[in-house]
Amino acid sequence: MQFDAIQFCKDYNIDYRTEGKNVSSGWVGINDPYTIDTGFHLGINPEKGYAYSWKTGGHNLQHLIRTLLNVSSQKAQGILDDYRVLHNHVSKAVEYKPFTISEKPTEARHRNYLRHRGFNAKYLVEKYDIRSDNDNIVIPIYFHQDIVCYQSRNIYKKVYMFPSRAESIIPAKEILYNLDNCNEKYIIIVEGVFDVFRLGDNSASTFGMEYSHKQISILAEKYETVIIMFDNEKQAQKQARKLGAELSMLGVNVLIDNYLAECNVKDAGELTNKQVMEYKARLV
Repeated sequence: MQFDAIQFCKDYNIDYRTEGKNVSSGWVGINDPYTIDTGFHLGINPEKGYAYSWKTGGHNLQHLIRTLLNVSSQKAQGILDDYRVLHNHVSKAVEYKPFTISEKPTEARHRNYLRHRGFNAKYLVEKYDIRSDNDNIVIPIYFHQDIVCYQSRNIYKKVYMFPSRAESIIPAKEILYNLDNCNEKYIIIVEGVFDVFRLGDNSASTFGMEYSHKQISILAEKYETVIIMFDNEKQAQKQARKLGAELSMLGVNVLIDNYLAECNVKDAGELTNKQVMEYKARLV
């Protein structure tokens, strides 16, 4: 469902931004009505028809309209219907680039690459909707069951690629990989998607040791406890401690995990299935 967020904001005198600090490309930013906010932290995605705040999380548009305008649910639904976009037309204060992702299934060589890295290829392809594009495996990044970005990895050389910000619904560094499968009060944060493939549910990737303020905001909003399992090397551990300190300042319980050092492996992706089972038994 497309939603003409710009026209809605104009008609109801709601201050909005289409660019600048806290406003992602292709989104319409407004001040978050669910908290005290003057920084346009809530974004409306006109093409997908939902809202997300880096302070208060995701919101459906009917409830957002009800909160913004102080109207009943029935009235809010009527207003939402009025601004649903017909004929694929939205106000063009923002020029959108179409988001595209490969629909090609994996071939034998892609699945062999996953097996060579010690994974159950069939399971990963099905669970994480892995696709292919020539010599690359393509890994969709889901958020609220929608694909918002992707990462590709060449199977012959260590090359990772993302679409540009303009070509993403949500850029990778403004989200974490595997959030839709992280539904406990705790979350395990790792660097890469292959670390997530090994640990499974309740783990998420920051796409490298560098992290963003928006990723911090998501973690602080959604989880009581954050377990950081960055790679077993000096610079990554320094970043883990830095991330932990920033999350602690926001009231999050933080654990910098040393399990990789205990197992003498470089990253979570190198753990054996037995080691993962033993580790998760500790968390129960």
